[in-house]
Amino acid sequence: MENETKLTKTEEKLVAKLRLSSDQAKINPEFQRILKRKLMNEFQPVHSVGLFAGHRFFVSTLATFILLVPVVIAFILLRPRQISENNNVNDFNAGISASVTSDSVEVNQLKVEFRNAVNQKDANLISTTLADQVQFTIQGTNCCGLLSKDEALNEISFQIKDKQEFDFSENEANKQIKSQNPELEFYSVGIAGEDVLAFTANEKWMVDGILVAKTSQLIRTGKERIYISFKTRLNAGDYEGIKQLLAQNVTLQNFPDECCGQVSSDEALQMLTTEINNKLPFDFDRGDISQIKGSHGFLQSYILGINEDGLVVGFTVNDSEQVDSIFISSLSELLKEEVKGVVIENQQQ
Repeated sequence: MENETKLTKTEEKLVAKLRLSSDQAKINPEFQRILKRKLMNEFQPVHSVGLFAGHRFFVSTLATFILLVPVVIAFILLRPRQISENNNVNDFNAGISASVTSDSVEVNQLKVEFRNAVNQKDANLISTTLADQVQFTIQGTNCCGLLSKDEALNEISFQIKDKQEFDFSENEANKQIKSQNPELEFYSVGIAGEDVLAFTANEKWMVDGILVAKTSQLIRTGKERIYISFKTRLNAGDYEGIKQLLAQNVTLQNFPDECCGQVSSDEALQMLTTEINNKLPFDFDRGDISQIKGSHGFLQSYILGINEDGLVVGFTVNDSEQVDSIFISSLSELLKEEVKGVVIENQQQ
């Protein structure tokens, strides 16, 4: 069996140079051996030592050149494509950056125009910033829903008529309003004493949402703040937000089962998530909630909510302003227990 010819120092240097361009560059040993043998057969060495050395150098150089040509050609062909692809990526990223910058400029300009128009109480300027339809909300009332541009203009003109200048800066009160009311995350919030005016814009950079409220309605203290925050985050499916409100240990009751007693906050959140997943939202103002509490005394201290399928979720808040117990059941089970209690009471009479 013939021994494979080793690379000469010249060939090793060439391969090393090639690998600077491509770490895949290599010379196939089998191809090299066959090629050298063929070339040496074609160029028989003469008895002169000088000529033999010259032939050997010529063969080695020719073999290296033949092996080098395909790699060089491939490198030349592939490099322009890579440069072109890099240029395309750069152009794409530049386009995104330009678009984002453009959007930011437009939105910021709209915010400034609307704020100035409101504080100047200039109806004409306000009108230029309003969308064709505006979702108008007055906190604590049933007013007003989706209004036309003219209706929204009339309503906001009335609401700001006797108000002080609104401060739209990111002050502490502004931050508290947004942290306690996640639904206002994308709103620009202005405060004038006890009055709050918040607005948001659509994709066409026109004001399409306006909220009028009192600071006391949006900034809560004590347990009331936790009550509102838990209900809001629950209906938004904000489970990470809910976790921040939980005590380290939570009493979890899945009624009428005997599960589960005191568990960690992680376990309580996992159980709650499993039970209410895809079953939102919950209504915490239903009339039959008082009926349930009247029939089940232990639920008096709970804040209860019921979804459209009759799933019931409740929670309590301790003096440290943390949710320390969670109750899960169904309306049918609670009503069944209520009927059972009435039957037992009648039988005893």
